[in-house]
Amino acid sequence: MVVIDALAYVGESVYLKKKLTADDLIKRMDSNDIDVTVITAPPPGPDYQEANKLVYEVTKKYPDRLLGFYKMNPWYGKAELERAEAAVKDWGFKGFKLDPKDEAYFVGAPVVAAVMDLAGKLKVPVFF
Repeated sequence: MVVIDALAYVGESVYLKKKLTADDLIKRMDSNDIDVTVITAPPPGPDYQEANKLVYEVTKKYPDRLLGFYKMNPWYGKAELERAEAAVKDWGFKGFKLDPKDEAYFVGAPVVAAVMDLAGKLKVPVFF
């Protein structure tokens, strides 16, 4: 049986007391018999560009263990959609992560429609 952790963070956040490293995450995964973890940039935003780069780097270091989901803020519009598309096509991200609470929108908000359209076009999941 394959055990998948559906959400973990790597990087820094004002909400957390320490930086979350990929090496620490892998150790925790191993000690809990977790095979694969979906990772994304930690909250809060509003801009996740640097944090997404870190997610990309660690997914390359542990490609069989960590699956990157591109954390995005739909309020950034077309530029963010272009970055998200490149993250999937060029960086190998497996989906998008949206955080309605931290970014102040609701799941059915018009600002989310373009994200859902892009996810459909790219055939990737969206994690709220």
